[in-house]
Amino acid sequence: MERSAVKLVGAAVLALVGLLTAAAGVVLAMTSDPFIGAVADLPGGVVGPVVVGGLAWNDGIRPGQEVVALTWEPAEAWELRTRVGDVVLATALAGHVANLRGAAVPAGLGLAGGLALVALVRRRPIFAAAGGAVASLAGGVALWATGDAWTSTVAGAEAVLVPAASVLLFWGLGRRVSVLAAIGTAIATAAWAAARLTVPDLFPAAEAIRVVCVIAAATLLAGLVVRELQRDVAPLADFPRPLDVLAAGAVGVALFLGTMAFRVPVTVALAVGVVVAVSYPRARAGLVRAMDRLVFADARARWRIDATEAEQGRVAREIHDAPLQVLAGVIRRLERVPGENEAATALREVADDLRRITTELHPPVLHDLGLAPALRSLVLKAAEGGSTVELELDNRTGYGAQERLPAEVELAAYRIVAEAVANAGKHAPGARVVVRGAASPDALDIAVEDDGPGLDGRFLRRAVGAGHMGMLSMRERADSIGAQLEIRGDRGTRVSLRWPRP
Repeated sequence: MERSAVKLVGAAVLALVGLLTAAAGVVLAMTSDPFIGAVADLPGGVVGPVVVGGLAWNDGIRPGQEVVALTWEPAEAWELRTRVGDVVLATALAGHVANLRGAAVPAGLGLAGGLALVALVRRRPIFAAAGGAVASLAGGVALWATGDAWTSTVAGAEAVLVPAASVLLFWGLGRRVSVLAAIGTAIATAAWAAARLTVPDLFPAAEAIRVVCVIAAATLLAGLVVRELQRDVAPLADFPRPLDVLAAGAVGVALFLGTMAFRVPVTVALAVGVVVAVSYPRARAGLVRAMDRLVFADARARWRIDATEAEQGRVAREIHDAPLQVLAGVIRRLERVPGENEAATALREVADDLRRITTELHPPVLHDLGLAPALRSLVLKAAEGGSTVELELDNRTGYGAQERLPAEVELAAYRIVAEAVANAGKHAPGARVVVRGAASPDALDIAVEDDGPGLDGRFLRRAVGAGHMGMLSMRERADSIGAQLEIRGDRGTRVSLRWPRP
């Protein structure tokens, strides 16, 4: 059978299973009474057998607990209270009846949605399979709320198997991976069912695994549906992105846990889901910004720094390879022409300025020899410009790759020191500037200090906040390598950078 035919038949089967589950859920939710699943003696006695994972079990009732109160007349007021130490637990029929009746709503919605998507089984079989998964999950809520051991076990198993089968059918995994995933899912589901029906001590762990499998399968299936839709409507800017799928999955998990673990009424959970769905488009922009700041802010700063360095390197190479070479040729020709020495001298000054600019843009000594030689070159150039700059560096690095600091640390440190030295010359002219510290292949502790008038704290905070004096750039570079940057201006100005290898 061709692969497309396999997908079509598989989607039809999964859709049918989901629709039958949802229909059964609607009928049972509207017509049956929940089975509490606990046997108890009169007050003063103990609790007898309890259905593992059933309604009483989920309320905390366990075999052997002391019975505090038991109400059985009238039947609709049935209630059991037990004691464990000083804690009193209770399970009541009325509350579970309300949950079961309310479960008819999601089961009905799942049935309606599944029927609507089944119509697409020939053109888009993945939609039909997804509709079957949704119907199965929605109907499973009602089947679980019945409390019947076999019915709820079937519902719990379907909650894993139908979405997982849909994912395996349409993900296009390799044959071996698909077989292993299918076998693993089947074994996990069978182990969960066996634990629930026969090995109560293993049930909590098995239930946790089952819930994880349900969440994983449902999230993957939602991603496949979104991917399928985006093939046709990708130009629509507001179409769901992976963030939207993640948000929907988180809300679904929260509502599922609320109804199953914390006994929130299904109608309340459904109302909360509707409110979240209506308000999500308005909150989406803020959520995107928050996720962007949380996840991508540091990465974007690193990308910006890397892009800036790459662009500066490109510009430096282009200046060196074209204008400087042309200038050198023109200067040599002028030197051979009588009376053109003045013009040649002027062009040599231009060439020197270009070489200085290319060195600042892309310092070759840093890349070739390392941080310590680059700092010595920096200090010498600053001194040639009239500044009083000294270098006191305990250098324990070498010239080999294993003997040097990481390249990104060398570059960030060099740029920060260069900016601090330039700031000292600009804002504290005539001050003595000292670059001191220690460098080894695993650590760097370096500071730029001047004995100028200094800067008060408020000015520093305003300057950093506004990005003045290159301080914002220094902080971004320090953050990009995970280093600690400190700027003080009480007695002179001190810019210190400390980086340990993680």
